[in-house]
Amino acid sequence: MQTNTYVEASDPPALTACAAPTTSRHSLAQLSDAELLEGTRRLIGRSNRLLAELLVHLGEVEARGIHRTRACSSLYAYCIYELRFSEDEAFRRVAAARLIRRFPALLDALSSGELHLTGLLMLGPHLTEGNLREVLARAKFRTKRELARLVRILDPLPAVPARIEPLGPAPARLVRPSQRGTSSSIRRVPSESSRRGIGRANGWRARMTPSRVQRSRCEKRRAAVRVRVRVGLRVRARVGLRVRART
Repeated sequence: MQTNTYVEASDPPALTACAAPTTSRHSLAQLSDAELLEGTRRLIGRSNRLLAELLVHLGEVEARGIHRTRACSSLYAYCIYELRFSEDEAFRRVAAARLIRRFPALLDALSSGELHLTGLLMLGPHLTEGNLREVLARAKFRTKRELARLVRILDPLPAVPARIEPLGPAPARLVRPSQRGTSSSIRRVPSESSRRGIGRANGWRARMTPSRVQRSRCEKRRAAVRVRVRVGLRVRARVGLRVRART
């Protein structure tokens, strides 16, 4: 079976003739900054095309059932025991191969670098023939966080009804005295949560569905807190090293 291979015209014949890396023969220290960056980008482009070709081959292997001739019950097992992938690599590539076989347009997006493998797996369960073109246009060169927002647009979570709940003990219930009792007053019986001391006395819990602006503010505040925590840990570590050095 003849397969299409992606080979850059600008690549030297030595790179396409053998699969051995050429880094050992040409030291990277002799390259300028511009040459190093350009070579890195070329390697990334070649890696994307090779990944796309690999997924096409895996899809064809599963369609033909060739993995069974290698004593593998599934393509997942074939990737682990024959191709020596890790479990995570095998799972991700098998899922991506099935998506590409179902939606061939994903192949061009993956090989050109417009969509990374993680984004393909995030959007895959929400793709249909009707929204494929629009989703690919919106997912072009997006980060994982941006794709997560797009997923929430495609499959929004159910809105949580806004309400406020007290976290303190439940109010005491009123119990009327029995007929045998002599007192006519009404006594208060503490609730089970108050007897156990569960909850705070004046605490409240609010539940609501935040807007996009509110979520963005929360993410920025969380990021700022994480930065402060990291800075504090570094300062403590430096102080501890200085104290140890003095002692």
